[in-house]
Amino acid sequence: MQGVVVKLDICRSKAFAAARETSNPQIRTDALKRLLAISQRCFPRSDEPYPEGSYYKADGDAVIYILEKPSVALRGAIEFMRSWYHEALQEYPECRAFLDIGDLDQVAVPGKTELTGKVFENISFFEKNLEEGRIYATERLIEHADKTMVRFRYYKRCTPRTGDDLAIYAVDFADPRTVEDSSLIHALFIAHPKADEARDRMFELFVLEYLLEHAALTDISLLRVWALEKNYPLPPMEEHIRAVLTASEYIAAKVLAGGIEYSLWPDARDTLRQARDEFQRAKATCVEAVRATVNASIGDVAGTIGVDMPN
Repeated sequence: MQGVVVKLDICRSKAFAAARETSNPQIRTDALKRLLAISQRCFPRSDEPYPEGSYYKADGDAVIYILEKPSVALRGAIEFMRSWYHEALQEYPECRAFLDIGDLDQVAVPGKTELTGKVFENISFFEKNLEEGRIYATERLIEHADKTMVRFRYYKRCTPRTGDDLAIYAVDFADPRTVEDSSLIHALFIAHPKADEARDRMFELFVLEYLLEHAALTDISLLRVWALEKNYPLPPMEEHIRAVLTASEYIAAKVLAGGIEYSLWPDARDTLRQARDEFQRAKATCVEAVRATVNASIGDVAGTIGVDMPN
């Protein structure tokens, strides 16, 4: 049986409670009650225990829900993070949400349903040392979710078990923590029909830069590592990246025994290098013009000596 696991936890809960439990011995209980009260409004059938409902268990400073559909789980996590910001953040620490999908096995125990599965191990492994106030999802979950809802940004890769690689993505949604006018952000960067075209063009530029630095690309994971080092975002799905590679007029694809090799057409490499050189010359001209204008305005030819100018 496959299910979506959503874990919501309160960050720094032990330190928070330790600093307040002398004056309020119930602080841990109060925090968990607030976590439950807000989260149960965000997920369907959360007032019933699993499997009849979506509520699975509360554990200290965390609560876990089990759902069938990834998009429903993601939508609930987004609603929870927004609600926690508006209703609880002034009194309690930040929260985080973790989502994964996988096979779940039921174990018969007295009085309740107990579940086991790699998905619980995955979340316990990758949840450590992640930023507060964010939603995190595995690549496996993203593959089954509605990708038009939000933007998925590659965050890191980890290995919860030997030979089992796990890609983790941060969910960029209309978050009141970072954006005041969330409807404007959604309209410009998610819902607008030109957004996909603009994003793909940006991804193509990143790939072209990679191919200028390397002879060829055969392993998409190497591109992700390179992009992560440069803090460049890439599409979460490999097929999306390959679609960008295939559509580019500058990139040639060669079928090999082990897969596809992508490289720049010979004339494309020359064209891109020429464009880069022209850009550098134009930037140097602009810098010199700014320098001359500043020097002339203050009447000193050495007026910009020691001033940090772009290289």
